Amino acid sequence: MFRTMWTMGWIRRTHPPTAAPISFGEIIEGCRGWLRARQAAKRLEKELADYFKATDCWLVSSGKAALTLILRAMHSLRPEKGLVLIPAYTCYSVASAVVKAGLSVALGDIDPMSLDFDYSRLESRLTDQTLCLLVNHFLGKPADVDRALRLASSRGIWVVEDAAQAMGSIFQGKAAGSRADAGFFSLGRGKVICAVEGGIILIQNQDLAPAIQREYKALPAYGFRENLILLIKAIALACFLRPSLYWLPAHLPFLKLGQTEFSTRFGLRRMSGFQCGLMRNWRWKMAKLNRARLERVQRYLRLLSRLDGEAIYFPFKIGLEQRVEEQTPLLRFPLVVKDPKQQDLLYHQARRLGLGLSRLYPDSIDRIDQLKGKFKPDTCPAAHRLAKTLITLPTHPLISPADQRRIIRLIWNLAEKSGQL
Repeated sequence: MFRTMWTMGWIRRTHPPTAAPISFGEIIEGCRGWLRARQAAKRLEKELADYFKATDCWLVSSGKAALTLILRAMHSLRPEKGLVLIPAYTCYSVASAVVKAGLSVALGDIDPMSLDFDYSRLESRLTDQTLCLLVNHFLGKPADVDRALRLASSRGIWVVEDAAQAMGSIFQGKAAGSRADAGFFSLGRGKVICAVEGGIILIQNQDLAPAIQREYKALPAYGFRENLILLIKAIALACFLRPSLYWLPAHLPFLKLGQTEFSTRFGLRRMSGFQCGLMRNWRWKMAKLNRARLERVQRYLRLLSRLDGEAIYFPFKIGLEQRVEEQTPLLRFPLVVKDPKQQDLLYHQARRLGLGLSRLYPDSIDRIDQLKGKFKPDTCPAAHRLAKTLITLPTHPLISPADQRRIIRLIWNLAEKSGQL
């Protein structure tokens, strides 16, 4: 079998598109948390609320579970409203959480340069039925939350921050996830910090606290079997996330690594003691991982500065002259190419070399099969085009300077063929 894999070129140093490595020391802390689940959860809730200056904090089984609870709580307070306005290019899990909460998805197209909402068109998308406006800190880049709050507050619309990819990002002295009525983080595989799976709810609007607490109290806990599965997954991540071994899970199709699917068949649970234990030193680890990501972002910016043009461009600028605390440790580094053929070529060449480049989400939300027919044709052209032209480069700490130079050479070759160099 391994001879066949070697012949096919599978066995090689292979990078994941994004990674937050788990150590065996953290797994030991997870087991301790499993034995002291209540104390571990209370400690983590307090630490998170204090750090993010939140009114309250809740710990759940995933980022999409966190969003589902937030939306159910909001709907219970304003049951006459049923629309949730989200970016047209975002993770499919966001749309699935809206549907899971019993609400309807409304879409706002994106600005292709900021990858935030196209605010010139957003106001017209807000109606009397809009319950919530969800802003997305895309890949960790801070969204314009203040602008969203100004648009929404006068209309009685809640604002939620999707900070699933932005834990630890700071903008104008405030952390992502801590500016709006509510915010949430994800602790899933490939996020800023990994607890195998998990979600964090933070609120700044005290009116939401009783409603979220009611939803939270109704959630079941992880049982012994579920905790054991988490332990096994954590051990697998600790072993196989490293580039020397990642080729194996990357070529197992049943793991569906890198695939994005729309599904409302996900569980809603309270976070387990094992997951809370994995997060024992989360502040130190978050800072360490984000410093490593920022270093790689800065290196990409320097090496790719000549390519920032029409054929290949970096969609949002991060000034290197800014203070470190005002810079953005992107979860992945985005590049936009001229046409879909270039995206496809770059992706497949990088995959063959095990470099960890990714196409992110396969299409805009309006083109998800389960949601087709709910939107007018070509509702969000900018989001659809981005899906076909965006490529992301890995920024995680397992990427070495030599790996980054290999990635840059690959991109330069494409740029030369397109006539940009």
